[in-house]
Amino acid sequence: MSRREPAAVRWVGKTALVTGASSGIGRAVALDLARRGARVFVTARREDVLKLLVEEMGGDPHRAIACDVGDLRQVREVAEFVAEHVDHLDVLMNNAGVRSAGPLSSATSEDMEAVIRTNLLGPMFCTRELLPLLQAAPATLRMPVVANVASIAGRVAIPRSADYTASKFGLVGLTESLWHDLTASGIKVMMVNPGPEGGARSGLDGHGAGPGGEGHRARHRTGDLRGAGAVVVPPRLPRCGPGRLGPAGGGDAAGAADPTRL
Repeated sequence: MSRREPAAVRWVGKTALVTGASSGIGRAVALDLARRGARVFVTARREDVLKLLVEEMGGDPHRAIACDVGDLRQVREVAEFVAEHVDHLDVLMNNAGVRSAGPLSSATSEDMEAVIRTNLLGPMFCTRELLPLLQAAPATLRMPVVANVASIAGRVAIPRSADYTASKFGLVGLTESLWHDLTASGIKVMMVNPGPEGGARSGLDGHGAGPGGEGHRARHRTGDLRGAGAVVVPPRLPRCGPGRLGPAGGGDAAGAADPTRL
């Protein structure tokens, strides 16, 4: 297939799962992938919103299932649900995230644990439980792929947001480690580091998971992440996967990877 053919042609027949799809980046990516011809599974905690999203994507064959990614039991139910409908998964986008519970001195232990569970354990749970479906996907230059939505807060500490910053630093480390662990089995790993509204743009319509959570707006369409604060990991190696690398050690990428051009 020619590289000059439209991106929608390359997505026909592909399957993707997007977490945190009820709003922001996750919603925008889900809609865009569906428009390009992929079969999309969407998850989030708000089932009513997901049902409306599936309708907007065009209904069947797209599917929705409510899930709190910080709950391992629910993540396993999602994996079983997807396996009932398809025999493989080409794309796993770990996008679900919550904002900081506030300064360490005033945040409750329960709220801080919820941030870590959603932002760090969630991607870990989802990747592990969906790994068999990813391994079953036909291998191509760009797929199967795990795409983690981290944050600039995973590179630069954010004041008064110790829990959020720790969760995103952890997600950056998890992503880089997974690149080493999964590449040998043919699974690609990439990461996007959205910046806050008014700063580095995430390159996606909707809201990025910046230091304040999903309320940070991104202004570009999904198909254009150039100069958007996205990097492919691990950033310290010369060639790491789809797209071009950002500066060593992370930060804004001069030429960023595009999840819809995998």
